[in-house]
Amino acid sequence: MALLCSGRILSGVLLPSTQASPPQPLPEPSRWAFVEMGPPDPIRGVTEAYKRNANSKKMNLGGGASWDDNGKPYMLPSFWKAQAQIAAKIIIIIMDKEYLPVAGLAEFSKASAELALGENSKVLKSDQYVTVQTISGTEALRIRDFASGDGNEDAGAMRHFIEEGVNVCLFQSYAKNMDLYGECVGAFTVVCRDADEAKNVE
Repeated sequence: MALLCSGRILSGVLLPSTQASPPQPLPEPSRWAFVEMGPPDPIRGVTEAYKRNANSKKMNLGGGASWDDNGKPYMLPSFWKAQAQIAAKIIIIIMDKEYLPVAGLAEFSKASAELALGENSKVLKSDQYVTVQTISGTEALRIRDFASGDGNEDAGAMRHFIEEGVNVCLFQSYAKNMDLYGECVGAFTVVCRDADEAKNVE
């Protein structure tokens, strides 16, 4: 003997119940249902097309990076030298894994400001600037490059404006300048009227 709530047995065959099931409520639409697929990034799209292309003579005309003959990122000799120095320090120093301040790593920001403004800059000595750590590349709105191999020469025009009293905003991208693409690190500096104004800007 069998007892069923939603059906009945007749001659050993299970028959559906004659009672109609109540209609199920339709699921509420997602709040993101109206979002449409955006267009592909024009630069990344070129790189992705390059990866899909099977032609052995293909060339990557995408992102502004340097590649070797094997299509791998070309790392400057200065990068490998700096990396070796950092690795040697890591062996000795236990890196602090705590959250960074809102403005980023203070030592990094100070070194970036010194690189851009010059160690003997009056702006640095009077603390009339603020530098914060940012991401790199176009996200940092890069306006300064290393081109000559001499940091002081490359920063000459920008330092001239500061000496003339122009309170500039400076974005530095170490992806483009130092091959630190994966690290995505940069800096943003604002030159202010005085130290008090710099504190407010920060």
